[in-house]
Amino acid sequence: MSQRRPKIDKSEHIAEELTSVLDFLSRVMQALDEGNVHYLWDKSFHLARVARRLHGAVCEAPEPGQPAAAVLGDLNRKVTFDPARVRRLIEHNARHYRAGRALYPQAVDELAQRRIAADVERVLGGGR
Repeated sequence: MSQRRPKIDKSEHIAEELTSVLDFLSRVMQALDEGNVHYLWDKSFHLARVARRLHGAVCEAPEPGQPAAAVLGDLNRKVTFDPARVRRLIEHNARHYRAGRALYPQAVDELAQRRIAADVERVLGGGR
């Protein structure tokens, strides 16, 4: 008789791996802009590596002799994530990367607004 495993919340792990994908995608874009083939070669390798890690964040390796379809069938029973939480975590970190700023411009706008408000407060608050 098989034991029922509790679901594992992978929200943070998925967000971390997606942020890494944005990081290396940004580096690949930089290499393309600069025409730097060595940097492109290096960073595209790392992009593929982090994409595999993202895949691993949601999939468990099959047991020896277990077909891949069995692993996919088990995913709904073993893995869960909160899409809204993943998005918030990515938006928070995305502003540091070119690809992240392109995908989540509102996160950059909010950061800029907070900085402007802090600058205004510092300038006006210091003169009172």
